[in-house]
Amino acid sequence: MKYPESMIQKVSLRKCKDLYQVAIGNFALFSQTQGAHWNYVGLDFASLHVLFEQQYQDLYLAVDLLAERIRALGDAAPLDIMEMSRELEQIPWFESAKAQGASRQWIETLIRNHASFRVLLNSAITTYSDSGDSVTHDMLVARLMFHEKALWMLRAVSYGDADA
Repeated sequence: MKYPESMIQKVSLRKCKDLYQVAIGNFALFSQTQGAHWNYVGLDFASLHVLFEQQYQDLYLAVDLLAERIRALGDAAPLDIMEMSRELEQIPWFESAKAQGASRQWIETLIRNHASFRVLLNSAITTYSDSGDSVTHDMLVARLMFHEKALWMLRAVSYGDADA
């Protein structure tokens, strides 16, 4: 299906910025979740290792879908990790992980980042709904469903922790 040129220009010139930020934020969450998968230690290591792996694999696949959607709308996708890192520095909601190892801070940081990312997703969903781009809208709704579930799962494993 070929998009009318006017729709591509309308979305890519004004609105792909939201989708680009979603792709960058998603990549950041992928990387952070994989870091938790590699570095988390504790009595609940086995179950969290599996949970983190499931989540980072989903996030990894989503990066590709988001970048391809940006290209389909006629805009340039992120070029490389260096560009994504520079762009991430401009996103105020993302909280970097510290060297955390045997700490529940991994989970707390991921909870805060998923919750903040959910706000970004909701904004982008509204943008693409308003533009009439139901394909991008529906893709972002599916991503929101993933992040809602990730939040639920992370909050469930942190239940009873004082700060989570």
